[in-house]
Amino acid sequence: TRLAILEVLAESGNIGLSGTEIRVKLAISRQLLSHHLSELRNGRMVEPATEARRPKWRLSDTGKNVLISSREVARVEAAA
Repeated sequence: TRLAILEVLAESGNIGLSGTEIRVKLAISRQLLSHHLSELRNGRMVEPATEARRPKWRLSDTGKNVLISSREVARVEAAA
């Protein structure tokens, strides 16, 4: 699920997505999204795109690097 969140945020660019937008795209509960966003934020993979009470979220540079690495691993495994 965390990887799926990173993928969805990558598609949104720097504008970011609200929690509701992420939940709808991934069809997950608010509680599950909250848990995963908390972990991703603690890992500095996502950051708020806005300074609102309920911010839009976007990938941080760390998150972009993790996503690139994950895609590369998947590509190598698929080729093996």
